Amino acid sequence: MKRVFITGISSELMQQFVASLGSVNLQIIGLSRQQISVPNIEIVLGDLENPATWETYLKGIDCIIHAAAITHAFDETTYFKINTECSKKLIDLACKYQVNQFVFVSSRTACLNSGGYGLSKLATEEYLKRNYDNYLIIRPSEIFGGLKNEGIDQLIQDAKHKKIMACPVQIDYPLVPIFVKDVIDLMRKYIFEIPQKNTSITLNGKQSYTFYELIKTVNKLSGNKTFILPIPKLLMYLVKNVFKLLGLQIGFVPDQVDRLYCKKETENLDFSFKTLESYIQDK
Repeated sequence: MKRVFITGISSELMQQFVASLGSVNLQIIGLSRQQISVPNIEIVLGDLENPATWETYLKGIDCIIHAAAITHAFDETTYFKINTECSKKLIDLACKYQVNQFVFVSSRTACLNSGGYGLSKLATEEYLKRNYDNYLIIRPSEIFGGLKNEGIDQLIQDAKHKKIMACPVQIDYPLVPIFVKDVIDLMRKYIFEIPQKNTSITLNGKQSYTFYELIKTVNKLSGNKTFILPIPKLLMYLVKNVFKLLGLQIGFVPDQVDRLYCKKETENLDFSFKTLESYIQDK
């Protein structure tokens, strides 16, 4: 039986991923900072920042799936403290205990000029490549279809109901949304069914959208009419700098602007994706 250690097990994505494994012959240990219950999973109560709370569980592990991360932090040094430095410790200990496979759930924004979050993910990717013999880096794009109204799902809800929406423009690398179940199916395929070794795979949908196109698509399907107020790139960066200067922490972190405009990769995968349009119609 293959033994798998998962960080970030409390996230909706990883819980759905574990549930999708079904009859796969695995023993799964999940690391969580809070007491949770996941069917058929042994939960280790611990903190990624404190290896003493989880290190011994790496003995005899065959595969690590590292999905824990800080995604929104006003102080960008927090990203590097958690997403990079803690990840390096995990990688080093995985080497020490001779864990065969290391899977890192990164982000499509792991690229240059992407702000603290993206750069912290990129730094971890580079460290993993230099120090591991059998790694897989998975870079999900914008995910829709989750249980929480956030990200793409929040944008869809706003476009269905709001009469006025601000819309960032002049974005050279648009959104390429992917359905949550498609992310899960592809992860299962590339980790367990047809294991990929020493490569990075970007998980994105087939259709790309600017924010304007996405709002208009939702408007067309929902019957709502939204007045779209374009926000140019220069103004977006001005807002970012004002937030940083004044220390404003109101539903927005400054490096989200960098994530919008950074140069992101897109991959053409042979897979039958659920379209955003069909998802909106289903709802």
